Amino acid sequence: MDKKEAKKLTKVGIKHYKQERYHEALECYNKVLAENPTFFRALLEKANALLKIGRIEEGRTFACISFMFNPGYEYSPKKREKYIKDLWTPKVKDYLIKNGLISESDSNQGKDSKLFY
Repeated sequence: MDKKEAKKLTKVGIKHYKQERYHEALECYNKVLAENPTFFRALLEKANALLKIGRIEEGRTFACISFMFNPGYEYSPKKREKYIKDLWTPKVKDYLIKNGLISESDSNQGKDSKLFY
């Protein structure tokens, strides 16, 4: 899936989300992330949908990951670093390893490593 298709499918997910069809929205975001695991908008929207359906820990995980992959997000680097530390769960590391974004040895540096922000 190229970036244009990823954007289009993410927008479809957002439409579902606005209609309170959160599970359908998640299906769209999951399809995007299966091929583009660092696609910021899908990560962030997935976090929002998970929070809406009460899957709080997963929502926090994807919120944290979304901050990691958009360094230009509106927050200052210090605030961004704080949000990542505050939202950190072990599942963040699991997602990064599973998608080949870090190695197991890199992950042993822990959440305080500059690797994560």
